[in-house]
Amino acid sequence: MFKPLFLLPLCAIALVLTPQMTKAESFTTEQKTEIEALVKEYILNNGDVVLEALEKNQIAQQEKQLEAAKKNILDNADYLYNSNSPTIGPADADVTVVEFFDYNCGYCKKALEELQKVLDEDSNIKVIFKEMPILSEGSREAAKWSLAANKQDKYFEYHTALMNHRGAKNEAAFKKIATDLGLDLAQLEKDKESKDVIATIDKNLEMSGKLGIRGTPAFIIGEEFSPGYIPAPQMKAIISKVRSSDG
Repeated sequence: MFKPLFLLPLCAIALVLTPQMTKAESFTTEQKTEIEALVKEYILNNGDVVLEALEKNQIAQQEKQLEAAKKNILDNADYLYNSNSPTIGPADADVTVVEFFDYNCGYCKKALEELQKVLDEDSNIKVIFKEMPILSEGSREAAKWSLAANKQDKYFEYHTALMNHRGAKNEAAFKKIATDLGLDLAQLEKDKESKDVIATIDKNLEMSGKLGIRGTPAFIIGEEFSPGYIPAPQMKAIISKVRSSDG
């Protein structure tokens, strides 16, 4: 649906409005009908102009959002890169990928597969994982178990197994994965309720809102904010861009 008048060129508006017609309530029924007919006629005869205006407005809005995202990333760099979040990859990697995810998100599972493809080809990447359990209470419980596994240095193994688990992600599944990985189950159950695990999840949820992250998965690569699922080729292109800008 088009938004009339303010998207039209000034010459078109001039055809419709006179200096005396500054308020909608000042129009008679006949004048309103005439205005609607003129606007409709203009749109029908100049659809390409209207579409161009819409596209320019959309591009401008996207650029504005990207600039705001970059500022948010810089303003919250300490949380993103220096907080006590699970990581894989070398500490001195030249590119860092931050991922916000939910264990019950289907696209997050697909994103992990694509991320793994990138990591298999590129050993100079560090990944920081931010649990963002927004889909259900079960998502939050999954995040707690996974963060507890991090205390036993088995985070990525647990993370991958839980992402790839088929079926309900419930206590039975959490325990089975832990047992299969040789984790201390009693310690895991204790750690998942620890203050720092709960605080990490709450902080991630708070910061995701500040960063404008509305859903999962979401990636931050350098200063590039990429909401949604990213195929491996696109992710590699972003990483190359970040490397080029840093070089």
